[in-house]
Amino acid sequence: MAANGGRYKIAAEITSAAAVVLTLLFVGLEVREATRQTALNTQSNQVAAYQDLISQITQFNQLLLDPQVAAVFERMTDPDGNWAEFSAVERRQARSLLYILVRHADMAFYQFERGMLPEERLHSALRPLLSDMDKPIYRAFWEEASANQVPAFREYVEGRMKAAVR
Repeated sequence: MAANGGRYKIAAEITSAAAVVLTLLFVGLEVREATRQTALNTQSNQVAAYQDLISQITQFNQLLLDPQVAAVFERMTDPDGNWAEFSAVERRQARSLLYILVRHADMAFYQFERGMLPEERLHSALRPLLSDMDKPIYRAFWEEASANQVPAFREYVEGRMKAAVR
């Protein structure tokens, strides 16, 4: 009988060890699946964030379909532009357009900081603002508005501006 008790004890230990191994395998598979789902969710968030940025630029471009707004925008990007040449209404329109571009760039930077936007997409999203930052109207606006921006965003934009000058 003692021999049977020893066999049962060994069988119980083997069964217990097998149960632990199976449990660990199951946990490992679950962790792997959770990791995969997290990666998919991250990618989905990145795509949604970038689609939102694209939508914002599309809306901005739709604004420029209005001939009067387009004319103001052309004057904003004039290498010899001067705020003194704008009427009060045109100045308000130009400032609004510039605020849209800054807010768009700020949102892209925020999404980049949060890991929702890869750096190459950030560079693409900043192009609408940075591509004309050498123009006098843009530069004057940025000098005024930059103080109201989050320091990390301001520093990033100014670093990109300096890099573009080189």
